[in-house]
Amino acid sequence: MKKQKNKQVIKASKLAKAENMKKKVITVQNAEGEPETQAEILIQNKIGYTPKVSVIIPVYNVEEYLRECLDSIVKQTLREIEIICVDDGSTDNSLEILKEYALKDNRITVMVQENSGSGKSRNNGINNAKGEFIAFMDSDDFYPSHKTLENMHTKACKYNVNICGGSLNQLKDGKIITDPKLFEDGYIFEKEGIINYKDYQFDYGYWRFIYKRQFLKKNQLYFPDYLRQQDPPFFIKAMATAQQFYALTEATYVYRVSHKVIQWTERKAFDMFQGIEDGLKYSLMFNLKKLHIQQALRINAWTFRTALAETIKYDKVRKQAQKAVQTIDVSLLKQNGINLKLDCIYSSIIENNIFISVIIPVYNAEKYLKKAIDSVLSQTLARIELVCINDGSKDGSMRILSEYQKNYSNIKVIDQKNSGAACARNTGIQRAEGEYVFFLDSDDWIPNCHVLEHLYSYAKNHNLQICGGSLCRWDGNTYHHNFNQTQGGYVFQQEGVVSYETYQFDLGFSRFIYDRSMILQKNIIFPMYRNYEDPFFFVKAMTEAKQFGAIVEDVYVYRETQGSASHQKSLESILDMLQGMWDNLKLAEKNHYCRLYALTFQRMNKESLCEIEYALNNLDTEKKLFLLLLQINASIKWDLIPDYTKCLLEPLDMIYQEYRKYEKIRNGKMVRGIRKIRSFLKR
Repeated sequence: MKKQKNKQVIKASKLAKAENMKKKVITVQNAEGEPETQAEILIQNKIGYTPKVSVIIPVYNVEEYLRECLDSIVKQTLREIEIICVDDGSTDNSLEILKEYALKDNRITVMVQENSGSGKSRNNGINNAKGEFIAFMDSDDFYPSHKTLENMHTKACKYNVNICGGSLNQLKDGKIITDPKLFEDGYIFEKEGIINYKDYQFDYGYWRFIYKRQFLKKNQLYFPDYLRQQDPPFFIKAMATAQQFYALTEATYVYRVSHKVIQWTERKAFDMFQGIEDGLKYSLMFNLKKLHIQQALRINAWTFRTALAETIKYDKVRKQAQKAVQTIDVSLLKQNGINLKLDCIYSSIIENNIFISVIIPVYNAEKYLKKAIDSVLSQTLARIELVCINDGSKDGSMRILSEYQKNYSNIKVIDQKNSGAACARNTGIQRAEGEYVFFLDSDDWIPNCHVLEHLYSYAKNHNLQICGGSLCRWDGNTYHHNFNQTQGGYVFQQEGVVSYETYQFDLGFSRFIYDRSMILQKNIIFPMYRNYEDPFFFVKAMTEAKQFGAIVEDVYVYRETQGSASHQKSLESILDMLQGMWDNLKLAEKNHYCRLYALTFQRMNKESLCEIEYALNNLDTEKKLFLLLLQINASIKWDLIPDYTKCLLEPLDMIYQEYRKYEKIRNGKMVRGIRKIRSFLKR
């Protein structure tokens, strides 16, 4: 027990002594064109030899894996090494683990720096290294064998090469993967020997190699100061400068796969596209045509598209992505029979146009507005603009819109006097710049981040002017994914191109994107009604387009609230509703849409009956509604209504008849009263 305590005391005193050493602050040289930085050497033990290999490890919040990494290095059979650990501002227990290992092994140097990324960490290590060769190790990875460094060093010296390395293994779900079929070709060497980089032309997996230190220093080969994609530019430049390297068939590195979820920030995405641009430029600079093509095709990969999709709202990221894509030598690809079809997210950047303008009319919507806006800003489709029309709100809606406009360059805010949703949408169409327009009410939202990308891609792939999906209803407690009222027009059961002649439905216009040029050229606008203004717009647009694309997924969430226009029973709203229905009847008649004609009349006689009856009996003091009903009744085209539907018209006819009787009685009483007054006056 006493001996154990003494050991602990000695250990603690060693640590204290090490930490109390005169702190050494060094100036760090970085990649060309980047400013110098500073790092502090916290612990630097003395060794009595020139290291054969300096292993450089950037460390940031990796306490879970750090011991496995360090053990794989300190147990190497090549003993004449130094281990340079650069803590990049860890907030977990990583630094304490480094100190612990430094006390046990005098080959370990511990450096610390403010959080600056792994690129600067490696540059710090390069500038402080003394070894003949330099190896790079990520702190969550490890060497597959205790002889790895010895084997690479032996071959590098024997064949007098500046770079030497081997194949890659992966660690996934706790299992080592060695099957070459699961890797890109460049990760596996099937034959040992010297390889010309012109024959290799690969840009990933730099940690599998050791690099002669003087070669790196002489050629100023450092990592760029990027938070992402800093490895390939370094690797390409190093390989192209060396021209050749020695390859071992054995695995020289174990890479731990996908244990971290990347949280994409503006800086990370920007840096990544800088790294892509560098790689494309270097491949052209060194005449590495195969590598250039490989990188151009890889730019469409999921990781890059996801990063861009999550950060496309930042102008800086968009512009850098544009630069990267425009660096691609398209003519080189064509010469090799490759027709590069970039994902639409990149196409929009190259063309620098707006794909979709989302138009939101806003009136007293502060309770729900943020959810609606956030659902647009989260969309994966590039180059979306948001056009918000504040329609004379009296609550905090305008304040919310102003805050978003300050933070997002793709948001337009238009302030106007209260004029209704129709006027607001028409204003939005005029001010929009997108190829397509999408309408979103301020209390609704888009259900997932891929909706607009799916709609746009389908529309473009099938050369369509209109494309839409299904509607989901939220009643405050439950999502109704099969919102299938009124003969099923709200839900699509299968994907495809649909003829409007077949569809003949007029509700749910906001589930679709519309070609803006078609809308403007054909002067398709919303009628200035407070209610039922959207079906007319929808039918007119569909009539012009003749067909549309349908996708099966829900693309719109409709919030069913008691305060919505559909629940208001003002005379004006009911008059507008009937006028809108009449407009649709005339449009259906003109185009001989029998199904739509019958559907509209059915809705008038069934769904709107209570509101009409209420208004007739309680609100229609000037007989405006009564006169409109008479006009509509007189214009009915009975030949357009199937026999099975006519029975549904009886309730409305009853209202007409009853109201006429009431008017006759009322008028009769008034006439008799006037006669009595006149006869009284004559006396």
